[in-house]
Amino acid sequence: MPGRSGSRGAALFKVDFKSYASLNRDDLAGKVILVELPARRGGTPEQQNAAGVAIATFGTWARSAKILATIVVSREPGVARGVNSSYLIDPKAPETPALLARRQAAGRVPMITVQDPRIVKLFDAHPAGPIAAKLSTSLGEPIQGKVKLRNVAGLLRGSDPALKDTYVMVTAHYDHIGIRGAAGADRIFNGANDDGSGTVSVIEIASALATLKERPKRSILFVTFFGEEKGLLGSRYYGKHPIFPVDKTVADVNLEQVGRTDDKEGARVGEAALTGFGYSDVSKVFVASGELEG
Repeated sequence: MPGRSGSRGAALFKVDFKSYASLNRDDLAGKVILVELPARRGGTPEQQNAAGVAIATFGTWARSAKILATIVVSREPGVARGVNSSYLIDPKAPETPALLARRQAAGRVPMITVQDPRIVKLFDAHPAGPIAAKLSTSLGEPIQGKVKLRNVAGLLRGSDPALKDTYVMVTAHYDHIGIRGAAGADRIFNGANDDGSGTVSVIEIASALATLKERPKRSILFVTFFGEEKGLLGSRYYGKHPIFPVDKTVADVNLEQVGRTDDKEGARVGEAALTGFGYSDVSKVFVASGELEG
């Protein structure tokens, strides 16, 4: 939010996420609402995406109701993150001014995630509707700083004189989402699955192909990207500043969540979930290879 903002003695209102659309917006203007949002962790990718869409729709509704602030009640220790508004921007990107304008637009509703037994007790003790309590908040100026980030790339030159100037990319992102909460034994989102496994796979594939007596016919470009979790920044940057011509790049095989063994439905070893079927015939190559490997 631009500048310093907050509230003093604002009225509290509990909202039931399942029925918020039936509320009268005029009754909520200028109030701080307490709400428990659907979980975005766990479940299938489809369920996670559906939860994300539902939460985004709720945010649009909150802005239209002219709510002062949203306090999200979390029951899971370590999830609380205060005002979740940190993001990366490329100051030279043409879309940056529009992005900042949206981020700093008047009427944006601060969403503060809180994990505290007292808040949970207050939330559970009241039915949906007004709560006989007041809340004061104070939000400081946005904190801005420069961060230098890098994509990391390596090239294995192809063996075929005609094809060595064409490229297959093998990629993964090496970032995760940092620190969670303010306390606890393990505050780090370790990211071994998403996407340490992909980053290690890129390195191992590069090592394996480099030791072959006969190298692949095409050149293989190995890249690990920064900033995937904050808006696909590394891959976007490469798309705008490719090392080798895009028209000479025939495919990008991007790796994520490789060899997962802690999935709720069992270990994901010896199988793969592919996206991008509708964009090229690369998927057919993987299907044929999978059949050969059993």
